[in-house]
Amino acid sequence: PGDYCRLSVFVSIEDLVLLKIERRIERRQEALWDQEKIERTRGYSFLLQTIRNFFYGHSYHEVSLPSIHYGQMKDEAFAIDFFGTPARLTSSNALYLDLYSAQLHRVFSMQPCFRAEPSHTRKHLAEFTMLEIGLMNRSLDDAMRLMEELFRFVYTQFESGPFNHLLSIEAGALPADVFSRKEYRDIEREYQLNGKGLGKHERTIAANGPVFVTNFPRSIASWTARPVDENHARSFNLLLPGVGETAEGAERQTRQDWMAQKIKLAGVEEQLRWYPAMMPYTDFQLTSMGLGVERLAMWLFGCSNIRDLKPIYRDTGFSEIPKGRNQ
Repeated sequence: PGDYCRLSVFVSIEDLVLLKIERRIERRQEALWDQEKIERTRGYSFLLQTIRNFFYGHSYHEVSLPSIHYGQMKDEAFAIDFFGTPARLTSSNALYLDLYSAQLHRVFSMQPCFRAEPSHTRKHLAEFTMLEIGLMNRSLDDAMRLMEELFRFVYTQFESGPFNHLLSIEAGALPADVFSRKEYRDIEREYQLNGKGLGKHERTIAANGPVFVTNFPRSIASWTARPVDENHARSFNLLLPGVGETAEGAERQTRQDWMAQKIKLAGVEEQLRWYPAMMPYTDFQLTSMGLGVERLAMWLFGCSNIRDLKPIYRDTGFSEIPKGRNQ
């Protein structure tokens, strides 16, 4: 007998009913809900599921962190009144994640985050999904290796899954071993950074593949980053081709007396004195990192603009309200 293959397709009764109903309804707003955006929305849902599967498979605990934080900073863009108490929407849950990491050792969260960047650049949103990961008794190198493993897992799941048609990157674009690593001090002169962020140079630095830029100046690294020397801190930015910065991380300073003094000198005791007080240990190894999920999706799907990922989004306005009416 000749060769043959058998194709089995499993479709639920509910899906068949929905398909029949959909064919009988008049479709509107094609410009908003075109097939490409529908597929990306489904693919983005698959990405969220894949990320969670990776961390569940590595025995991480998913934690739900507060989006409303106590206290307000000067010129806070997302200030709110929390039952009469000044508060703000989160721009990062790193401090809360650190506390959970100290108790549960390996944790992650994936939830909305708010950044007050009045920007219409192609990779900024005011509200986006942040994946944050915390590892106790692990170094910055351990964190970067975990990030590499996550990226390979996500890629292989898309390559062999139902949304492989959305992939715009080839397997060769993802290094088989470790991602390229560049020290900040080694590229500072080449790009005339002068102790500042990577900015417009991000895509140039990552033109040939994913790159970790490590050990940023203490003046621009996270205030909790453990120092390497007098001028640099144990930190990284992960840059992706065509996107730029997608993730960042740091090995944390966990001495309680240091944290309390740092908070006092910054004049934010009212907002943050709880942080060192709630730490169960002092001077232990702790590393955490954050990744913008939409930016990862931009790279996977080949989107040049982050707004192309979702039909409804938040930048400096409301996407569902026509311009001129959202002021």
